[in-house]
Amino acid sequence: MSGKLTASERPVADRYASEGWEVYHTGAPDFLLVKRDNGGDIVQVAFREIKSAGDQLEPSQAVWRDALLSLKLDYSVEEVGARTTVEFDDDVWEELVKRRAEHPVSIRRLMNEALRDGLAARREC
Repeated sequence: MSGKLTASERPVADRYASEGWEVYHTGAPDFLLVKRDNGGDIVQVAFREIKSAGDQLEPSQAVWRDALLSLKLDYSVEEVGARTTVEFDDDVWEELVKRRAEHPVSIRRLMNEALRDGLAARREC
C-alpha cells in the first residue's frame, strides 16, 4: 500500500487488500485498486473515493468522477462512518485544557478520553 491513510481510509484499504487488490493511495481519487494475473499483468482496475458520512465531492473530485465514468472505468464513492459531534459542559472543557497543558496530546485524543471517562456525550448527526 502506498501513501498516508486517514483513520477512515485505513479500514477500507485493509478490506480491499484482503480481497486481493493492490491498493494505491493516490489522492485523486483516494484509491487506485489493481488486480494482476499470475504473470503480473493487470487484469482489473478500480477507483474509489472515500468520504465521511454526509460529505460531498469537491469540484475537482466531481471532474475526476465524470472523467473516469466517461471512460467506462470502475469508479465509486464509498461513504464511511457517521458524522459525530461531542458535547460537554464548559467545566469539562476547562479540565481537558488543563490535561493538555500537563500532557501535550491532540484535541482528538482528549475528546476520546472525555468520552471514555463519561465526561462527554457523543451524538451522531
